[in-house]
Amino acid sequence: MKNAINAIEFSHGPCHTEVRLTKEGPKIVEINPRLGGRFISKMIEDSIGINPIKEVIKLAMGEQLELSRKPSTGSAWCAITSPKTGILKNILGTEKVLSSLGVEVLTINAKVGNRIKKPTNNGDAIGYIYNWEKLS
Repeated sequence: MKNAINAIEFSHGPCHTEVRLTKEGPKIVEINPRLGGRFISKMIEDSIGINPIKEVIKLAMGEQLELSRKPSTGSAWCAITSPKTGILKNILGTEKVLSSLGVEVLTINAKVGNRIKKPTNNGDAIGYIYNWEKLS
């Protein structure tokens, strides 16, 4: 990744990079001068105690950055998708998901009666789950 970032002569600010693991090895999907979307900034703050949004603002203002890692925890998010195209008939199990260990956020964007489809891109998710394990 360093070679790819150097190739586009990027040297200052946040850089969101996505890599897909393939049978042929890792392949770079995206390199952009921005913070990651969805839950990425939240994951960084929850996992290592650094708020990337605040730090980018400090960087832009020429202020001293605070990049000391705090004790690490784990965090993850996943998209909720449909295995097939059709009409959403019901939504079950939200209470069970929310009561699961570490689940902090459950977002359902689709409503009963909406047309949903088997995903072909990131916009086809019907919801998201964010999970974070806090340190005791």
